[in-house]
Amino acid sequence: MAPDLDPAALRRAISAWGFAEADLPPRRGDDLVADGPGAQRQASAVMLVLLDHDDGLRLVLTQRAPHLPKHPGQISFPGGRAEAEDTDLLDTARRETAEEIGLDLARSDVIAALPRYATRTGFDIAPFVAIVPPPPSWTPQVSEVAAVFEEPLDSFLRSERWRRDGAMFSGRPLRHWWAMDLGERYLWGATAAILHSFAETLCAALDRPFAAGPQHTTATATAKRVSAMSRDDPARGTDTAPPTAGAVSDADARSAKDGPGQGELPTVRLPTQVHRWRRWTWPAYFTPMTVPPDG
Repeated sequence: MAPDLDPAALRRAISAWGFAEADLPPRRGDDLVADGPGAQRQASAVMLVLLDHDDGLRLVLTQRAPHLPKHPGQISFPGGRAEAEDTDLLDTARRETAEEIGLDLARSDVIAALPRYATRTGFDIAPFVAIVPPPPSWTPQVSEVAAVFEEPLDSFLRSERWRRDGAMFSGRPLRHWWAMDLGERYLWGATAAILHSFAETLCAALDRPFAAGPQHTTATATAKRVSAMSRDDPARGTDTAPPTAGAVSDADARSAKDGPGQGELPTVRLPTQVHRWRRWTWPAYFTPMTVPPDG
């Protein structure tokens, strides 16, 4: 275990952030400018649970059940929307953690709040961090959670493991997002964005390098890595509708021809016609563009 990842040192570093962020408006999000200053979002909260194992801290993640109407099969933190009985968003995160994975957290187990994150699907997510001993077992909520698993915290603090993937969704402009492979699982979306920000901030607090640029992937590599990624029904009108090709900008065309230049990332292009399937995986609808290898 690296000295700077000693659980006591990590607890001190994270605790120093305090809880003020939970009461502030979102400073990060999918597209805060497009949302406008008066955007209406559903209050929600998630919990970054760090387990204090003998060999170091491990982060708890869940895989959402495949039958859920929104974000089926995706990787997420325990959490959910605020309910009337919740005293505050910290109580929301604690309640949802108990419901989804069977872990009861005391308020004293929670050591900090992270900057809130606004999603394209209308949620205002307040993330919290807790450090606790590992429980004897997990009791996932079968109606929502397909799996509960742990990953070493250190793996998220290595910038070379992070990369930027991208695609066009429902004819909208090209989007990119933070992503990481977790074995056969694909981490992306709001969970990845929150976790990347947490890792970057924690590394700064520990004076630990986190400066390497994101790894850009070819379109074909991206297709393989997101093969298990499930999406919502586009009829629901969410921004998690299946990607489509749409128009490719001049900058995107240059990126495909000459490789990623300054400020440009490789482009992922998908077919124009996508049926309104309830859930789908990317390879069935994927048409790669010609993108040079990384480097």
